[in-house]
Amino acid sequence: MTVARVEPADEPEAGSAGPRPSAGAAAVPVNRAGRQLPSRWTACVLLVLGLIWGATFFELRHLRAQAVHEADLRTAAEAQVFAAYSRSSMRRLDAYLVDLRDDWLQAPARFGSIVRERMSHVDDLAFQVAVLDARGIMAFSSLDRGRAVKPLDLSDREHFKVHRRAGAGDRLFISDPVVGRISHKASIQFTRPILDRGRFDGVIVISVDPAQFAGFARDMHAPAGSALGVVKDTGTVEARYPDVGAQSAPSLHDRPFLGASAPATGNFVATSRLDHTPRVYGWFKASDYGLTFVVGEPMDAVLAGYAADRETLLSFAAVASSLVLALLFVLRRAHATRRKLVEETQLAAMVYQASGEAMVVTDAKGRILAVNPAFTKVTGFSAEEVIGKSPAMWKSARHDEAFYDSMWQELNTTGRWQGEIWNRRKNGEIFPEFLTITTCCDADGSNVKRIALFYDISEKKQAEDLIRHQANYDALTGLPNRSMFGERLAQEIKASRRVGKPLALMFLDLDRFKDVNDSLGHDFGDALLKEAARRLVAAVRETDTIARLGGDEFTILMPNLAGTDAVQRVVDDIHRRIAEPFHLGDELVFVTVSVGVTFYPDDADNATCLLKQADQAMFAAKTQGRNCCSYYTPALQEAAGERVRLASDLRTAIAERQFSLAYQPIVDLRSGGVHKAEALLRWRHPARGAVSPADFIPIAEETGLIIEIGNWVFEEALEQVVRWRERFDDGFQISINKSPVQFRGASRAHRSWPQRVRERGQSGECIVIELTESSLMESNTQIIEHLLAFREAGMQISLDDFGTGYSSLSYLRKFAIDYIKIDQSFVRNMSPGSEDLALCEAIIVMAHKLGMKVVAEGVETATQAELLAAAGCDYAQGYFYSRPMPAPEFEAWLAARAQAAAAPWPLQLVSVDAGDEPDGQPISELATIT
Repeated sequence: MTVARVEPADEPEAGSAGPRPSAGAAAVPVNRAGRQLPSRWTACVLLVLGLIWGATFFELRHLRAQAVHEADLRTAAEAQVFAAYSRSSMRRLDAYLVDLRDDWLQAPARFGSIVRERMSHVDDLAFQVAVLDARGIMAFSSLDRGRAVKPLDLSDREHFKVHRRAGAGDRLFISDPVVGRISHKASIQFTRPILDRGRFDGVIVISVDPAQFAGFARDMHAPAGSALGVVKDTGTVEARYPDVGAQSAPSLHDRPFLGASAPATGNFVATSRLDHTPRVYGWFKASDYGLTFVVGEPMDAVLAGYAADRETLLSFAAVASSLVLALLFVLRRAHATRRKLVEETQLAAMVYQASGEAMVVTDAKGRILAVNPAFTKVTGFSAEEVIGKSPAMWKSARHDEAFYDSMWQELNTTGRWQGEIWNRRKNGEIFPEFLTITTCCDADGSNVKRIALFYDISEKKQAEDLIRHQANYDALTGLPNRSMFGERLAQEIKASRRVGKPLALMFLDLDRFKDVNDSLGHDFGDALLKEAARRLVAAVRETDTIARLGGDEFTILMPNLAGTDAVQRVVDDIHRRIAEPFHLGDELVFVTVSVGVTFYPDDADNATCLLKQADQAMFAAKTQGRNCCSYYTPALQEAAGERVRLASDLRTAIAERQFSLAYQPIVDLRSGGVHKAEALLRWRHPARGAVSPADFIPIAEETGLIIEIGNWVFEEALEQVVRWRERFDDGFQISINKSPVQFRGASRAHRSWPQRVRERGQSGECIVIELTESSLMESNTQIIEHLLAFREAGMQISLDDFGTGYSSLSYLRKFAIDYIKIDQSFVRNMSPGSEDLALCEAIIVMAHKLGMKVVAEGVETATQAELLAAAGCDYAQGYFYSRPMPAPEFEAWLAARAQAAAAPWPLQLVSVDAGDEPDGQPISELATIT
């Protein structure tokens, strides 16, 4: 058929979407006459082939069954031998366990040497001997090799819990395979309880390599691909040969040897879940140990002889069948041509009836001639309801006349149209479809027909809508995301420019949201974000846009403002709503919000600048103490630029070693001696001069450079304390400050501080770690782990600026603080009878009651020193004694004190060089700037 142009007079009525298929046509009968041979020929051929192949398969089945039976006998016998071999090994291990337990009870001090002497008795099976005390803590391991190992809690191990529950019961226990926490190797634990006067006092353990446990396989003369296994009565695979390596053997639950009623020996055929190899298996149960020993031969090896016989038999059958089929082929060719013609006709009818696409055939005037069943399924109209009518009957009215005019113009010009269109089902539902209309005719242009094919694309449209929503809305809160917010902001800027009214952009960040995530978990954090989003929506107008940019950051766009007063009212309402308690499950949580505000066109005239300015204003609100609002000013832009430049200079300062340390003595108020100093960081910029830590420490923390800087401070202070211990005092200490960011960084260098102290031949007491109260407030797992490592290494902990933050006695007990440092704000205004003196005295008494010592900072006068000494303060530091000094000056100062040790204190007052202090304030330490 060829495509023909149809004149406008032949068009269906306006608005029709071309032909539409409908369901209901009768099924097309299949003509099978051309597929069949005469019945006598067919019967003869089938009978002969049946006899040939029936006899062949009967013999093959017999040969195969015989081969499998022989394999059953072999594998069952091999499993029994495997069980006997393994029983001997287990009795040897058990006897070794009992002997070792007696040695542990009689001579624990010599136990290590006894184990090494006797390990050769079982080194073909075991690689570790261990002893757990009554609490499950590892008291001995032969893999320790004399190293200092952190106490290892193994009370969660199966073998420990089994023996502890058994109490005074004494029996051998064989565990499931586990990965050792010291050896990091897979092993099977052979264990017995340690009983002291009939009381459970621990567990003695021998770790056996599963590969060694199945070592019997190496002495077997089994076919390649054979497998051995040791399985507990619970179905757990204890050992397997060959070893599965990194894979873990799955538990078995459907094997016939499992269960109390299973026979002692037997066979089965199964495919391995590990290497997917079918095998014939034999088993033998060792009930006294609760184990079953399994041996399997691969089916390929079992059937090797059978395979050769099968090839011979199949070849004979194939030759005989070929002769029969040759005759059948000659007969088939006689019918082939006729059959092909019949099938092509039937296929065309079947495609039309069975097609998943709806089909409609119309004549040149648009009258429906036929529809297929898929049409009825899609539209709900039956063939009887539409044949002879126009496709306009299911028109949806979603398209205007121009749409249909364009469709018919293309049809009449090209003979074809395709595209998406909305139509109506019989039940009135409007649905989208993809429609293709093709015009066909005879070679002479007569007999014009139009064939329409279409299918429902409702699911596709829904998927597109979902993708569009996911691309533009936040999945957690349902608010517009960063992408949609950018589009809205650009649109509102254009609208504001057009109407001449300002718009406001707010940037919001929830204060201390991270604390909620860290302490309660991300599920609670997500619930808080959703509730916060709901409260923000309730605080603004319907015309305003609220978006979540990510994390705990939100933006609010307020267009078409009559004045700026409305913005402050919204800000106040937001602060009030967010400050209300959040009920998260059983938890009651309080958070606040910091807000930055900027205006178009007063502050900026483009989206990028507005967003950056609002962010800068929000940052300013954070630095002002949080829970407040800051409006953008040009000064904020300059401050942001200065932070960027300073961050860049910080990286250069590390590389060019522009940092140095100054040391301020810490004086013993009872003896006047100096056995401690605090290391304080200084940065002398080649162009800026001395830069205050108050300026660069926050930036170092934001960028993460504080970790590298802190490690450098530690290395410098460590080298210095080694020198001063050798020259002045073998008990000298240097205090260094740590930022909370350093704990979160968890760098390797940070974790190795205790190791570095040991490498320098010093005890941990040479370094005192100073922390701020904010570090303890976080009290996450990383901080706790690091503090425990410092304590175990002998390092002491000092709490800096005590009383200025969120002081809590629970933290003092929890973290075993050694020193409390009274902040200089209490010392500065201290005088006889003052409140500051009373506070200092209270801190000193409390610290001493808790077993801590007290250091007073910022001592600048003799009166302050006398009052502190009278109050019982242990140590003091400040400009009354000395300013912070470079290491050479500090050494000279110490040497001078040593020469005049008999002189009354203070020996001298060291003047303060104003050039050492960039802003007239004392050089701050790392941890006090957060």
